[in-house]
Amino acid sequence: MGRTGLLAAVFAVALAACGDDGNGSSSGSTTTSASTTSSTTTSTSAPDGCPFDGATTAVSAPAPADVLVLGDVRVAGHECFDRVVFEFRDPGAPGYEVSYVPGPIVMDGSGEPVAVEGSAFLQIRMPYATGFDFETSTPSYTGPTRFTPADTTQVREVVRTGDFEAILTWVVGLDEERPFQVFTLEDPNRLVVDIG
Repeated sequence: MGRTGLLAAVFAVALAACGDDGNGSSSGSTTTSASTTSSTTTSTSAPDGCPFDGATTAVSAPAPADVLVLGDVRVAGHECFDRVVFEFRDPGAPGYEVSYVPGPIVMDGSGEPVAVEGSAFLQIRMPYATGFDFETSTPSYTGPTRFTPADTTQVREVVRTGDFEAILTWVVGLDEERPFQVFTLEDPNRLVVDIG
C-alpha cells in the first residue's frame, strides 16, 4: 500500500472512531449545536497525541417539536476524553443547553441540594425530554440516576438533578473545568457530550 493509501486508511479508521458512542454503536450522521456561544480551546491535560478541541462556555440547540423519551444513559472513559451519552426512544434531534454552573447543585422543582462529587459542574439540560413514558404511565429510563464511573479520567460523578415538566437535567462533576463537545447521533437517537 502506498503512502496515499495508508493515509486514507488511517483517516477512515479515525473518522469511524469519532462516531462510536462507547457502546459499540456508531452513525455517520452527526449534528453539532445549532447555537453556540463559546470559544474553542485545547485541553493541555489530554494525553500526548490526544488533542481535544472544545468549548468551555455554553452551547445550545433548540428544543424538538415533540417531547423525547429517554431510554438509556451511558458514561465511559476513552483514551483521549470521557463520554456521556443520552439515548432516546424517539426520532428527532434532542434540544440541549450545556454549560458550567456554580455549586451547590440543587434539584429542579424542589430546590433541594444534591451532592455531586467534583470541583467543576457541567450541567446538561434537555428541554422537551423526559425519563417517563406517559403513554404507558411507566418510567422509560430505569437505570441509575447517579454514576460514579471507574474508567473515566476527568468525570468524577454524573447525577440526574431533574426530570420535571418535560425538562431533563443531569450534572457532570469533574476534577476541574475542562473543554467539552456536544453533538447528536441518529439510529438510535443520541445526545453525546465529550469532555477532554
